[in-house]
Amino acid sequence: MAEKQFNTAGPSKPELHYLLDPLERVDLQEIEALIEAQRYFVLHAPRQTGKTTVLLALMQHLNTHGRYRALYANIETAQAARGNVERGIQAACSAIARSAQVYLGDARLDDWLLRGEGRAIEAEEKLSRLLAHWSQLDPAHPAVLLLDEVDALVGDTLISLLRQIRAGYAQRPQAFPQTVVLCGVREERVHRVISRLLASEHSDDTLPTDDVEYVADLGLITTRPQLRIANRIYREVIPRELTWTRQITIAHEQAWYLTPERRLDMPKLLAAFQQFFRENADAWIERFQYKEAGPQLLLQAFLQRIVNGGRRISREYGLGRRRTDLLIEWPIDEAQGLLGPLQRVVLELKIVHKSLEATLHEGLAQTAQYADHCGADEAHLIVFDRRPGIPWDDKIWQRTEQVGSRTVGVWGM
Repeated sequence: MAEKQFNTAGPSKPELHYLLDPLERVDLQEIEALIEAQRYFVLHAPRQTGKTTVLLALMQHLNTHGRYRALYANIETAQAARGNVERGIQAACSAIARSAQVYLGDARLDDWLLRGEGRAIEAEEKLSRLLAHWSQLDPAHPAVLLLDEVDALVGDTLISLLRQIRAGYAQRPQAFPQTVVLCGVREERVHRVISRLLASEHSDDTLPTDDVEYVADLGLITTRPQLRIANRIYREVIPRELTWTRQITIAHEQAWYLTPERRLDMPKLLAAFQQFFRENADAWIERFQYKEAGPQLLLQAFLQRIVNGGRRISREYGLGRRRTDLLIEWPIDEAQGLLGPLQRVVLELKIVHKSLEATLHEGLAQTAQYADHCGADEAHLIVFDRRPGIPWDDKIWQRTEQVGSRTVGVWGM
């Protein structure tokens, strides 16, 4: 018997390589719950961390239990087609058909693709028709498709693949896979689009069309009437997910920032954040994956640490808004919670670009307008000055401004 080796190339095999149980490295219960709920999802991790090994083990696990027909397929061969949809989709379909032969001993997909109905179908719907055919071969055992190396695809080939998968979503599980897992999806394209939206800033750089279409096809954004996060759930979940590990390490307690009447003491809270930002911004923002939106995310992490449990922070942000709006709703009567009277506080977050004076002039009007729109009791404008060469003593300041009948607290950081 050959001595086992440490593996750094391709999937690990227990008879050849040292390895941990692949399914113990993931939350198998959560994955099974996603499959049970007929969800489509993405598995992403850095290179050579065992993604393919996990997918192969998951396929074997699902097939052994007999409830589903699971199939792993590596579609990297479609990369050579680049933006040629006909060649790329044909390569992806061939990879799926070959995998069905190898792993399931099922040649029916290959027959359909090369000698049957699939030969005459256009590339724009060939993948969706192939998956529909596969799913209908044995509807008593719903199909689960594990697609690897999706990040190898580019341009129109990738867009077509994602759209064909999405097109069949409503027919699952009787006439389309119950679950599709996309593995190896490159995060860089998501990063470029989402970071710009989180920062709510214009940029001299235009977002690549492929990036925008790709993230839209993942369902994360919508492009009409303007480029923005797809829905209110995602607008809440995305910044909270990005800041969770920072939030739980912030050593500040809610009780420190309550008045005797159990209201939120916003001046005290923002003064504390000023000092926290001064001490931690450089190190913490550098560790954020989305550094462009670092100041906004750090404030949201700090606020979420304090405003938690029965309270609410509503977020508004998007490309070109040049600001991030936060609305804190704090129940005055704890027994009634959010259904009773509320303390409403508006926070407007802006980054200094050209000049502090111009940022303040624009920000004060926006803050007052947003506060009036929300019926807020308090309004605060937070100005982050990230220009190089500005001493911290000049960045940290606080004053109040009057905009019409509205008093606005202004905080420099």
